[in-house]
Amino acid sequence: MKKQSGFTLIEALIVVTLAGIIGLVMTDLLYRTFRGANKTYLIGNIKQNGQTALNIMESNIRFAKEVTCISTTDSSNPKSTVLAVKSSSGKYIVFRYYPLYDPTADTSTGEFLKPPPHNGFITQEEISADPSAARGLCNYVPGLRTPVSTREKILTDRDFNNGVSVSSLEFKKTPTASGKDLVSITFTVSPPTEKTSSQRVENQVTDGGVTFQTSIILR
Repeated sequence: MKKQSGFTLIEALIVVTLAGIIGLVMTDLLYRTFRGANKTYLIGNIKQNGQTALNIMESNIRFAKEVTCISTTDSSNPKSTVLAVKSSSGKYIVFRYYPLYDPTADTSTGEFLKPPPHNGFITQEEISADPSAARGLCNYVPGLRTPVSTREKILTDRDFNNGVSVSSLEFKKTPTASGKDLVSITFTVSPPTEKTSSQRVENQVTDGGVTFQTSIILR
């Protein structure tokens, strides 16, 4: 009698088990590859946005004629987040920090006043102003619901899902022996606020974000 070839039950189970193990290994490998690429993108995006904003502020401050004003601090605004300088052309350049706005965390009334959700970001505005009124440029300190003027250039990507979020921006002005002001800038850039639960895990790779800082003496 001719013997029939084929898989026994045990052999079939072994094949299925091996196929399952190989599938799990491949899935894990693909996940790790994607995770590594996502981390690289997040860090690269943070560094690019932060360095670009820092370079723009540093260049404008370094070649300015003078520091016109810096925002005052109080209990509601513990850090100076607005700085204005007078450029060589005679115009005033103002840098402002707009804090993160998440409408789901805004419990105040007036729904129609709520802006679209956005990450924290930095803006630059060039203004022609009367010198006698120029120091008042720093009195305008953006709050949670403050709209952005159409004259302001946004220096960092504020997209809630795919941009970056700036926090802890602080300007400091210190007189020097030469009589020229020393301006210090410090801020932190983190991944975007609104992410899916899996993406939030990747966002933690930066451990609270990347800090950018510099000090500039006016020429």
